[in-house]
Amino acid sequence: MTDTTQAPPAGPGDNLPPAFEVLDDRAKALVAAANRWLTERKEITDEDTAGKCSDFIEQVNGHAKATETQRKTEKEPHVAAGKAVDAAYKPILERLAMIKAKLQPLLTAFLQAKARRQDEERRRLEAEAEAKRLEAERLAQEAEAGEGDVIGTAVAAEQAQAEAAEIAKAAEQAAGPARTKGDYGTRATGLRTRRWAVIADLDKALAYYRDRPDIADTVLKLANADIRGGRKAIPGIRIHSEQKAV
Repeated sequence: MTDTTQAPPAGPGDNLPPAFEVLDDRAKALVAAANRWLTERKEITDEDTAGKCSDFIEQVNGHAKATETQRKTEKEPHVAAGKAVDAAYKPILERLAMIKAKLQPLLTAFLQAKARRQDEERRRLEAEAEAKRLEAERLAQEAEAGEGDVIGTAVAAEQAQAEAAEIAKAAEQAAGPARTKGDYGTRATGLRTRRWAVIADLDKALAYYRDRPDIADTVLKLANADIRGGRKAIPGIRIHSEQKAV
C-alpha cells in the first residue's frame, strides 16, 4: 500500500502566491493526505504505521502553528491602527465623560428634590380629594333624609363630588415622573432607578439558583481550574480522566 501520510512540503520558487494562498494550499494537501489515511487505515497495528502517523500529526501541528503566526502577522497592522485610533479619541471621550460626571450629580439632586415636592403635592391633593369625597357623601345623605333645603343640599353634594374628582385627577398628574427639558434639548431628562444585588446569604442564594445552567457551568469552571492545579478530589465533583497522544 502506498504511503499517504507525507504531504508534499511547500518549497521556494518563482512567483510565489501570497502567504494565505501558500498556507491554504498546504492545508488542502494535508487534508487530502489525511482523507487517504482515514480511508486506507482504520486502525494502527504496528510501530512503523504509528511512527508515520506521529510524523504526520507533527506536520499538521507545525502547519497550524505557521498559519497562526501568519494570521497574527497580517492582523497586527490592523490591531496597531485600531490602537492608534483609540489613543487619538480617548482624551476627547475622557473629557466628555468628566463633564457628565461633574454635572450629572447636580441635575440628579435637582430632580430628586423635584420628585419629593411632587410627592408631597400628590399626597396633599389626595387628602383634599378624600375630604371632598366625604363631604359629598355627607351632603348626599342629608339630601336623602329630606330635611331642610333638600334641593340645595343635593346640588352641593354633586358639586362636592365633582370637585373631589377634579382634585383626584390633579393628584394623579402630580404623581408623574420628575423631568426637566431645556429650550434646545431633544428629550427630557428624568430620574432612572437602578437596582443591583448584594449577597446577604450565599447559601440561600445558591439554593435559589441551583437549577440554573449557568450556575453549573460556573461550578465546572472552578472545579476544572482546581483539577488543573493538582486537586485530586473535590466534594460533589466526579473527576474523569483520559489519555491522548500528544
